[in-house]
Amino acid sequence: MAFYVLLDLKRLYFATGVKNRETVFLFMDTQIVEESFVEDINNILSSGEVSNLYKADEFEEVLVTVGRCC
Repeated sequence: MAFYVLLDLKRLYFATGVKNRETVFLFMDTQIVEESFVEDINNILSSGEVSNLYKADEFEEVLVTVGRCC
């Protein structure tokens, strides 16, 4: 998956999951640059997960942030 797409997904997940902001994720078929995008979108829709989105230290930071705010 392209770097910028991963960065956008991280920002989206942080805004909705940590900051509890209502968000709309709009993805159109014209934005499919790589075939793997479709698989990742399918994973988001079915399980909410994108494999290898966060490195271990980044994930730990999210967990600590969520723990502080809740």
